[in-house]
Amino acid sequence: MSRLAGVLAGFAIAAFLLLTPVSAQETPEATETQEPAPPGSPLVRIEVDEEVQPVHSGDEFEVRVVVDNVEGLSSFGFHLVYDSDRVEPVRADGEEIPTDQPDDGLPDQTVDPVAGDIRVMGELGELLSTGDRGLICAGPMIRRTDPDKVFAVCASPSPPVCLGGPVGVSGSGILAKVVFKSRGGDVTSFSLTSLDLISDDVDPSCDPEELTPLVIPHEQGGAVVVTLSGGGGISTLLLVAIIAVVVVAVLAGTVAAFTWYQRRTADVA
Repeated sequence: MSRLAGVLAGFAIAAFLLLTPVSAQETPEATETQEPAPPGSPLVRIEVDEEVQPVHSGDEFEVRVVVDNVEGLSSFGFHLVYDSDRVEPVRADGEEIPTDQPDDGLPDQTVDPVAGDIRVMGELGELLSTGDRGLICAGPMIRRTDPDKVFAVCASPSPPVCLGGPVGVSGSGILAKVVFKSRGGDVTSFSLTSLDLISDDVDPSCDPEELTPLVIPHEQGGAVVVTLSGGGGISTLLLVAIIAVVVVAVLAGTVAAFTWYQRRTADVA
C-alpha cells in the first residue's frame, strides 16, 4: 500500500512540477514558440459569449478556456493574459484587486502569505471532473508581481495508465472559467501563454521510480477580442464624432469670418 501511495504522490507531484514553474519563472518579456501540432491534435481556445457584448463599464462577464477533441487528458496548466487597463479579474471575496500591501501591515486573508497569490472568482476542471482520475487544482489566481495574468493548474493524483491508473478524459469541454469586470473603453483582448496538456500515461517507459508526465501536442487558438463600452477612455466612434464636430465648427467659423469680411469691405467701398 505504501508503494502505491508513493507512486500516486510521485506522479501527481511530477505533473505539478511540470505545470507550476511557469508561474514563478515566466517574465512579462518572455515569448513562447509552439511547435506545429500533428494533424487532428486537440485545440485549446478562449470563449466569450457574443450576447454579453459590448460589456458596459462595471459589468462582469465570463471568460472560458475550452479544449476540443482531446484524448486521455489528465492535467493542464496555463496563464490567461489580459489588459489590466480595460478589465480586471473579480476577486473571490468580491473585494477590489489590491495593488500594494494593506496600510495596517497585516497579511491579506485572501492572499497566500508566501507566494502572494490572490484567489479569483471562477471554476477549474469541469471537463476533468467527469473522469475517474481525481483532481487537485490551484487557482484561478493572480500574482501581485504579475497582475496581467491569471494562473490555473489542475493535476490528477492517480497513477499513469500503464501502472493500472484510470484512463483520462476524452472529448471536448471547459477547462476553466474566470470572471472579469469591465473597466470600459473600446475593445480588449485575451490570450493564453504557458499552456500545457498532460496525458494520463507516460512514455516511453513506465518505471515507478522515474515517472515523467507526457505532454499532449495541441493547437492553440489566437487572441480573442471583446467589445467594451463606457468609461476607460474615449471609444473610436466617439473620437470620430468629436473630430467631426470640431471640423464642422472650424469650417462654420471660417465661413462666418469670410462673410463678415466681405460685408465690411463692401460697406467701406
